[in-house]
Amino acid sequence: MELLKKFLKYYMFLLGAFIVLMAFDCFGTSETFWYELACFGISILPGVAIVLVVWFLRHKDHVLRWITLALAIGFFILFKMYHFSDQWPIILIIFIPMTSYSLLAFMKNK
Repeated sequence: MELLKKFLKYYMFLLGAFIVLMAFDCFGTSETFWYELACFGISILPGVAIVLVVWFLRHKDHVLRWITLALAIGFFILFKMYHFSDQWPIILIIFIPMTSYSLLAFMKNK
């Protein structure tokens, strides 16, 4: 179980880095520079949140499990995962690993 939790931590870190990388897609459009910069700022926030939370709380599982669960619920609402028919890849990539880590951390504590 510890190996799975460690894998999910690394997975969340890589997921955040991937979201940051995809935020650079905002540049190169035909919009103004300020519009592209605003797009980049908004697009980079979820990735930065995941990376910072996992990095700073990597040794504090009792706090990380709560914040990871809150982020998973927040992303569930932000990415409109409740429309399950067209959002199942996002659910598999983001929601299930984050929720699984939280549940594994809660089960270890009991």
